[in-house]
Amino acid sequence: MKIKRVTLIKKTVLLFSCWMFTILLTGCSSVVEVIQDREDRAVSKEKSMEICETVLKAMEERDTLTVKELFCDRVQETHDLDTELEALFSFLGGDIVSYGEINAELNHGKLHFIYDSSSNLMNVNIIKDVKVNSEKTYNIFIRHYLNLRDEKNADLVGIHDIRIVPIQEYDEEDVGRAGEFFETIVPQEIPNVYMQIDEGALSYTYRKITSGNILRALQERNAQTLYELFAKEVQNEQLYSKIENAIAFIDGEILSYSRIKGRSASKSSRDGYYTRYEEGVTVYDIMTDTGEMYEIHYYAYHISKEEPEKQGVHSMTIKHVKPQIIHNDHEIINEIFVQ
Repeated sequence: MKIKRVTLIKKTVLLFSCWMFTILLTGCSSVVEVIQDREDRAVSKEKSMEICETVLKAMEERDTLTVKELFCDRVQETHDLDTELEALFSFLGGDIVSYGEINAELNHGKLHFIYDSSSNLMNVNIIKDVKVNSEKTYNIFIRHYLNLRDEKNADLVGIHDIRIVPIQEYDEEDVGRAGEFFETIVPQEIPNVYMQIDEGALSYTYRKITSGNILRALQERNAQTLYELFAKEVQNEQLYSKIENAIAFIDGEILSYSRIKGRSASKSSRDGYYTRYEEGVTVYDIMTDTGEMYEIHYYAYHISKEEPEKQGVHSMTIKHVKPQIIHNDHEIINEIFVQ
């Protein structure tokens, strides 16, 4: 009995060691990002709360100078913040008498640009139910970068913009604002080779390889290769024609992208390996040599062992977007549906 128990422990240790070795080989950067993410979050809430409370107090005392000093250098250099903050404070239409919850958590669920790379940490904080003595009630939104570990964008650390939004229904002209949001993009290179998916890889590797192959085919304007990336069950002459139109839709040569994000993943596995992994994926901030920006949204079976005809891309939309951020995302100029 004791020998069997020792043998079981040895097997467990061996399996654990193999698992850790696999992570180190295939997902080290992902693990580091998770650890860094947790460390950043540990200080994020405290710093964000300080910023929100400072802005609230300054609004109560009509102290525009204190708020101005919280803005990042680039906004201070490109905006007349003295005038904008005076107008913002006047927009309240009265003195603050109370406010509700301050949401100082790191908010990245709604915003794609928080982790264009692992070096950027973006917060969108909300001061809810701010009531003034004129009986009006608002939510105050504050967007700011807490830390940017890429020195190129050091002038973006601080508040970018403050928006005062009525609780009731409103039009855009009914919103008070000061400052401007500047997106930080850390360009990622397009892969110079096509990659095959290893069935033992981590989920992030799946979407990265599929996305990289799509980007390379679009960069090369290679309709045949992009067509072959689609699942066999959706391949037909009409699809090939749509792919040719999609390639023509992109103005210029693709140079870079910023981030790949997966959503709504569904998977099944056997013996520790995925037999099916499907998900929706978005590739953000795709830049061309003509200065245009695009996004790609697609749905794919990265792997489908039991139904091979399903493996590949099933649907794709390419969006031509404006580089500027409107609210929480880029404004769409035009889009083309490939499948």
